[in-house]
Amino acid sequence: MAAVQRAAAMALSIHAAGAATVNPQRTNPMTAFKMISRLREDEDGAVTVDWVVLTAAVVGLCVTVLASVTSGTKSATHNVSNKLTSTSVSKAF
Repeated sequence: MAAVQRAAAMALSIHAAGAATVNPQRTNPMTAFKMISRLREDEDGAVTVDWVVLTAAVVGLCVTVLASVTSGTKSATHNVSNKLTSTSVSKAF
């Protein structure tokens, strides 16, 4: 978050009249290189990326398990349905 704030502060400077002008430091290639280096070294978003990858792996695993279990579930449901339809229920007590 601090790197984003630094980049925003470097990108624009606001005059008292309210007009936005480009900061002369922003046009310096070395300043831009330093800003990119700081953004690369900043690890604020690394944990978020780790969690996104981990969540995607869990979702992929769940889809794989669901796909493999579906055929067995369909056959079990079919067997139960056949058994229930072939069973007669006595109405007398």
